[in-house]
Amino acid sequence: MFTGILPRRGLAATVCGICLGVAQSATASSVLASFDFDADAGGFANGPDVVAAGLGVPGWYAATGSVADFAGVTGRALAARNFAAGNALVLEITVGSGFSATIDGVAFDHVASASGPTQWTLSINGTDVGGGTTPATFERYDDTLALGPLSGALRIELRGLGASSNNGTYRLDNFTLSGAVTPVPLAPALVFAGSVTALLPFARRRRIGVSPFAPLVE
Repeated sequence: MFTGILPRRGLAATVCGICLGVAQSATASSVLASFDFDADAGGFANGPDVVAAGLGVPGWYAATGSVADFAGVTGRALAARNFAAGNALVLEITVGSGFSATIDGVAFDHVASASGPTQWTLSINGTDVGGGTTPATFERYDDTLALGPLSGALRIELRGLGASSNNGTYRLDNFTLSGAVTPVPLAPALVFAGSVTALLPFARRRRIGVSPFAPLVE
């Protein structure tokens, strides 16, 4: 016989279903953001080719001066000058509200001109995660990371050091950041509170002696 509200087993099943639904709604992407700096119709484009859901990814900019484009590995590459003063190519990513991100890898091609920076460092939110000697011809850098969970703003800086002239250039091409973006799960107490709130109409009907279900026919 129905009493006007869900039996205890039904309530438990409903709560578990909601919890599982939250857990299974996680989305992941092997590529968080990628740039090849090539426009579809040819020429230069300073915008991402791939962006994982839950992230906001604009274009790169130079901490000092402005960015330009030069020849890349194929097509065009992002470039900047002013590296005698330790300039940096900067990308600011926003992790959307209700999401967290993990970063497990970074890869890019880079090259410095003869009077450009002789050393480079890569940092994420002020923490150095890579560095070395800048190559004289395009060279691929590919490394694994273990950062996260991260939320809010992520600042990526590719900094050049030791340039002999501010006319020297540093170029970046085929940048890829990999990892995962996952919805932040609700706390169990909030999930339970939401499920109980959803069942309140059934409880009210029981108090006035009306069942929300059709009567059983024997």
